[in-house]
Amino acid sequence: MILAMPLSIISVNISQVLLQRIVEKKNKGQNVYRELKRIFFILFAFSFLILLILQFFVVYRDWE
Repeated sequence: MILAMPLSIISVNISQVLLQRIVEKKNKGQNVYRELKRIFFILFAFSFLILLILQFFVVYRDWE
C-alpha cells in the first residue's frame, strides 16, 4: 500500500510520455517498434534491479 501511490504516479507519467513519443513517431511515419523495444528493456532492467534489492533485504532480514 505504501508503494502503490508512487508506483502509480510513475506508471502514469511513463505512459503519458510513451504515448506522446509513439504518436509523434507515428505521425512522422517512423517505426515505433524500436521505441517500444527500448522502453521495454529499460523498464525491465529497472524492475529487475528493484526486485534484486528487495530480495536481498527479504532473504537477510531476521524474522524472529
